[in-house]
Parts: sequence; C-alpha cells; structure tokens
Amino acid sequence: VIDNELFEEYDQEFDTHIPDEEKLLAHLTPIVEAGNVLIDHHTPDTLPEDWPDLVVVLRTRTDTIYDRLTERGYSKLKHSENMEAETMGVVEYDSFEYFGTDRVLVMQHNDEDENKAALEAVLKWIEDHKEDKK
Repeated sequence: VIDNELFEEYDQEFDTHIPDEEKLLAHLTPIVEAGNVLIDHHTPDTLPEDWPDLVVVLRTRTDTIYDRLTERGYSKLKHSENMEAETMGVVEYDSFEYFGTDRVLVMQHNDEDENKAALEAVLKWIEDHKEDKK
C-alpha cells in the first residue's frame, strides 16, 4: 500500500495509512489472477469473496500485541485499538461471516512454536486441497 501509493491518506491519530480500496483492488487483481499469492490483510470484507482459497486468522494474546506494538513505537491509541479488536475477535468473526467456515483456519501467533504450527497447518491444507485446484 505504501510502496505503491495505494492509500487515501495518512491517519496521524492511529499512525497508519488508510488504503484506497479501489486502487488496492485494481493493483492486486492481475497479481491474484496469476495465482499462488499470499495476501496479508486485516479487513476481510474489502477483498472479493472468491479470491482466497484459504483465510488464515492469526490470533495473538493482548500482552504479546502490546509488546510488539511498543517495540514498533506505535501510539497508545494504536495499542488500545489493536488489543480491543483482538479481545473481541473482530478479524476472526469478520472472516467467518464473509468467507464461511470451510475456508477459514484460526491459529495462535504468539511465539516461534505457534508460528511453526500455523505454517505446518497451512502447508497441510495446501497438500490436502491440491486436487481442488486442478
């Protein structure tokens, strides 16, 4: 979004760029159509529903989120918003609502062991669904 100037504005209060959804989708469409793409995104319903074969939601404890955001120098407001969203399970809920239960995999993302487990689960899913793509 930043490198390709696919944002509407910079939100000083939340210390983040606000993506321009039309520009973002126009940029991503040919890339996604080419296949074998991984998209890191936090707002599931901004993507076309038929794009992902698999949606991976990485859940994280709020203390871990706090430490990560502090390490990155984010504001207290950004801390609060992110921790509240995680506590409420916003991305998980939105993903299930928008993409359905058969394409959403929810994994923990707090430490290296959980990261490895998440990666292994994704690789297993890909292996199990190879025939679906033929």
